[in-house]
Amino acid sequence: MQRLFSREFAACRRETTWRSPRTNTSYPVSMSVRSGALTWRLDPLMDDQELDSRQSTGAVYWEGAVRVSRDGADLGRAYLELTGYADALRIGRQ
Repeated sequence: MQRLFSREFAACRRETTWRSPRTNTSYPVSMSVRSGALTWRLDPLMDDQELDSRQSTGAVYWEGAVRVSRDGADLGRAYLELTGYADALRIGRQ
């Protein structure tokens, strides 16, 4: 198993976005990321993996399983979390 940390890769291109029918938030669910000389493709196993936790933590975000591929070859699975695409987090009384 190979682990990549945020300091070791950079998103280089959004491929596909998905818009939530519940929150109307658009997420870049498919993307290419670069790690050194290698470019990896990340595609969701299913688009709708949005979590709406406004009733508890106040956050709305997308997290879930993605397929990892390179040069068209399926290399495995990974976990992707996308935050900061929904409305700003509201804490306290409104």
